[in-house]
Amino acid sequence: MTVLLAGLIVFGASTPVWAAQMDAKINPNTETSPFKISYLKTFFIEYADGGNLFDTLRGNEWTLSNTADSSDPGVQKLINELNKKIFADGSQARVSDLNVSYDFHLKARNINTSVDYRVILEGELTNYVITKDSQRTLVDLGWRGFSTDSEIVID
Repeated sequence: MTVLLAGLIVFGASTPVWAAQMDAKINPNTETSPFKISYLKTFFIEYADGGNLFDTLRGNEWTLSNTADSSDPGVQKLINELNKKIFADGSQARVSDLNVSYDFHLKARNINTSVDYRVILEGELTNYVITKDSQRTLVDLGWRGFSTDSEIVID
């Protein structure tokens, strides 16, 4: 675990690859709608000249994964922080339920170590209908900028 943490500290000097994908099926005729956001990032720790890090990591592989739902205090804090940001952005929508799953994978090779991590947020969105009449419905899309600067620990 110490090696994994040391690797995460070193990643600032490496070249990252990242991606994010959001899927949301907003139904203006219901009170809640599901959403799913997937984040993926890969970075490499290079040690072409060997060294202590190479000696420590050589041939090792670690995986850490878990899931948590809205009963977890960390997930509750994440919901609150996301809702604060959504509100600050001027949206009335709210995250009402959230499940978090994460997977970290470290694999050491001869000249580098790769660290892949994936975080998936799946939840329910509410209060996204601004106005509705017999012919039209105006849906709030200002909630799409999910983010937080807070440190949140999810067990």
